[in-house]
Amino acid sequence: TAWLSAGGAHHTALSRALTSEHLRDFAEIAGIEFLLIDAKTDGSLEQGVRRVLRSFTGKSLEITRIEPAKDSSGQVVSYAVWVQE
Repeated sequence: TAWLSAGGAHHTALSRALTSEHLRDFAEIAGIEFLLIDAKTDGSLEQGVRRVLRSFTGKSLEITRIEPAKDSSGQVVSYAVWVQE
């Protein structure tokens, strides 16, 4: 997607051929952190985003807007998140 091509998030993965479990297993084997953010994360997308932001910034940031980015078939492939300190 354009978001990933423009740099996306640091070390972002997007795959239509692999499941999140495949990526989780790879992360474990590689010894790297795996964070999945989707509508099922911790009960809500916003809670998952807050958790990830807090882990990367060490701060509790206010989320002012979350907007899904969709591919040409209409499937959500990422989210744009606006935050404020």
